[in-house]
Amino acid sequence: MKKNTAHTAHRRNWFFVLASLLSLGLCHLSGCGPATPASDSSSFTDRQQAALKDPMGYKVPPSPDVSDDNMSGFDKPGFQRDVDHVINP
Repeated sequence: MKKNTAHTAHRRNWFFVLASLLSLGLCHLSGCGPATPASDSSSFTDRQQAALKDPMGYKVPPSPDVSDDNMSGFDKPGFQRDVDHVINP
């Protein structure tokens, strides 16, 4: 008896499609967790109070972001801060 090669090829194609989708799904899900585990040192109320004090998660910059009118000088820390904000938003 001769096997149906079209049916076997179709079955093999579906196997590769499903295996590809499964591997892509697993790779996608592996990136969903937090990068670092949450520390248990702070309690729920501490985190809640911190969120109430700073709801948007803004950090106070170490130096002012507004540049002065000194156009002749190069503000190296300001430049590095701006580059860092572009690379690490």
